[in-house]
This record gives sequence, structure tokens and C-alpha cells, in this order.
Amino acid sequence: MKNKRLLIVVIIALLLIFLIFKLFIGGKKYSFNIENASNISKIVIEKNNGSSKVELINNDIVKYTIDSINGEKRTTKKSSKEDIPEVDEYYTISFEGTEQKIYVYTKDEKHYIEEPHKGIYELSSEEYNEIVRYISF
Repeated sequence: MKNKRLLIVVIIALLLIFLIFKLFIGGKKYSFNIENASNISKIVIEKNNGSSKVELINNDIVKYTIDSINGEKRTTKKSSKEDIPEVDEYYTISFEGTEQKIYVYTKDEKHYIEEPHKGIYELSSEEYNEIVRYISF
């Protein structure tokens, strides 16, 4: 009888530990997507809030850049709590026709897209270079 009670207590404790882990450590999962991508006719890329700026207006380049940014379905559990990234160098990307603004940057030798107050998503080196190459012209 004592063994059955002990077994029930152990099972309940394990279930509680699992639920606490799932709720607090598992965290929320964020998905990235550019809003109204088909309606965007211009993209503005700025380095460090205006030190360099380029506007992309060619439809093919706009579509290609949006496809590069959207990439594969990006998901993350890293949340963004800041208005701008906490790094020295970053690129601000704005999309005409939406209120959405994202930041692209490198930190600790990894590349990221940050959507303020939503999520931080990893980029490959190739994706990062495709996105920021226009600012060097």
C-alpha cells in the first residue's frame, strides 16, 4: 500500500516537473514572415540608422530581397525585448506599404534578423550577404 502511494506521488511530481519545464523553459516559439510581401514596392536599407542608405525599387530586386529575407520558414525561441539590437553595427530594413521594420546584424560570429519585440532569428552567411550587399554600392 505504501509503495503504491509512493509511486503515485513520484508520478505526480514528475508530471509537475515536466509541465513547469514545458511552460517556463520551453518558451514561446516565434515565426518570422514579412507582412503583405506581395504588396511591397520599395525596400529601404539603412546602416546604423542612416549612416548609409539605399532604396530598392526595382520589382525583381525587391522580390528577390524579400525572398532572401523570408528564406525558409524561420522559427525561434529567442525573444526580442529591445527597439533596436544591442550591437555596434546593424542594418535597418523597412518595407514600404507595411509598418514592419527588421534589423540584420552579426553578433558572436553569427548572423541574425531581429524583429523588435517579437523574435531573433538566425541567418546563414549566404543569406546575410545577400541581404546587406546593396548597402555597399
